[in-house]
Amino acid sequence: MHPCYTCQGPLGGAHDSDHELDENAEPDRLECPACLANRRAQGGRPIVLDLPSARDLKKAEKNGPPTGDPWWTVRLIHAQRWPKWDRENDRVPELWPNARA
Repeated sequence: MHPCYTCQGPLGGAHDSDHELDENAEPDRLECPACLANRRAQGGRPIVLDLPSARDLKKAEKNGPPTGDPWWTVRLIHAQRWPKWDRENDRVPELWPNARA
């Protein structure tokens, strides 16, 4: 898996903390439980990653996923879920997914 997008810590949360996940995270989860709870408490919207460029997609087809982007697979999931047209027309997630904090 990848690290938390916000704090760069483990995606499942700190070991033995109140917010530690006790099950596998969804493949598109970006934040650890503590960061997700903080974002929700502040009224923030869910994180939606930038679309990969056509050049990056071609490079990934030829050479495999980029090693410098630990969130590459999540970026691809977000690209399918919220394509460019949706983003340009402000159709990005307003509500939180079913991820538990």
